[in-house]
Amino acid sequence: MGSTSYRYCDDLAEKARERVGVHYREFVEYYGDDMVVYPDGLSMAADFQKRQRPRYESLSKEALANLIRKHNLPGASPRITLPPHLLEDSSGIGVYFNPDEGMEIMTGFHTIVEGFLKKGVNLSEDQEAGIRSFISSASTSPGFVKKMIQQYGDESIASAFLIRGYQDKSYVDYLLHRYKGHFYRKRYPSISFV
Repeated sequence: MGSTSYRYCDDLAEKARERVGVHYREFVEYYGDDMVVYPDGLSMAADFQKRQRPRYESLSKEALANLIRKHNLPGASPRITLPPHLLEDSSGIGVYFNPDEGMEIMTGFHTIVEGFLKKGVNLSEDQEAGIRSFISSASTSPGFVKKMIQQYGDESIASAFLIRGYQDKSYVDYLLHRYKGHFYRKRYPSISFV
């Protein structure tokens, strides 16, 4: 069931939100934060698999056999399936777990972080473009942007969007509503039950 089904079935939507909450708490417990950065896609996949392994190991033999049979799994260890372009990425990957939306994955993250670290001074064209792409992407949530601002400040966002006199932080709200307005409307979980 996709997010469309949740519009018509409040109890399923609530169940999906609870599931996202459980996954969020597990993520934060494991990493100590709701954001983590990987050097490449293979590192991310290996870490995701490592994070899931204890869950499999904690199951009884019978429960594990049932899980394998129910989901037609090839073996008794977690399989992480990611798109090839993500696995092959070596430009840095930022993973943010939005407590309301679920996991968000952003490639090209090294350039974005380098741009944020410059605090708005002497950003390269790639860093400016990366930050503008990060802000304007329909896929990244306002929560992800706010997390980056919390960690690195907002000076480079102002610089990338050519905003002067950025001491007034209202421009951040403007950009978030401008590019991420759909996040401010009623949204439904995009988790699927198998």
